[in-house]
Amino acid sequence: ELPDTQLNSQVRQFTKSNGFNHENVVVGLPRDHVIVREIEFPLDVEENLERVIQFQVEKFEPSEEESSYYDFRITERDEETRRIVVQVAMVRQEYLDHYLKLFRELDLFPASVTYSGQGYRGLIGSGKTGLGGKEACLVFRIEPSHTEVLALDGAGSFLSQTIAPKEDNVTVDEILGLADPFISGLEGQIGSF
Repeated sequence: ELPDTQLNSQVRQFTKSNGFNHENVVVGLPRDHVIVREIEFPLDVEENLERVIQFQVEKFEPSEEESSYYDFRITERDEETRRIVVQVAMVRQEYLDHYLKLFRELDLFPASVTYSGQGYRGLIGSGKTGLGGKEACLVFRIEPSHTEVLALDGAGSFLSQTIAPKEDNVTVDEILGLADPFISGLEGQIGSF
């Protein structure tokens, strides 16, 4: 949120004073700027999965001018039913390019780009937070303008959604009420819910 020159100055000061590794940078995007979809396919699609996902991404994009960067991972493989579930994450190129340009100007070269839900999944799955580990859990990241709800099943699968209250002073009960459709829809979507 700082002006570019002030941000540039603060980041350069931080990197100099902390022995920062310029090649070990991970860009974390806010969940509300990333589209995440879980798509189920026949197992036979796996050999051409890259092309099939590219076709799906093109269907989600509103126009050619609003193209996206995307990545995917197989979250479930069922040999018995011959099905796979693939999680696809997309971000508008224009949005990400702005930040990548800013990083280049700071002499920082991201090794990867992720989004908040994926980052939280890794952190919580590591067991270092005292949360999750092998059990299913819900994590709420509450910001002034929105709340991200993250559901982890303990086996590596997760879903997340951003909810935006209409008022500024929201109670926990109101946040839970807004999150209820997401929470209710978890049963059957990922493992332990």
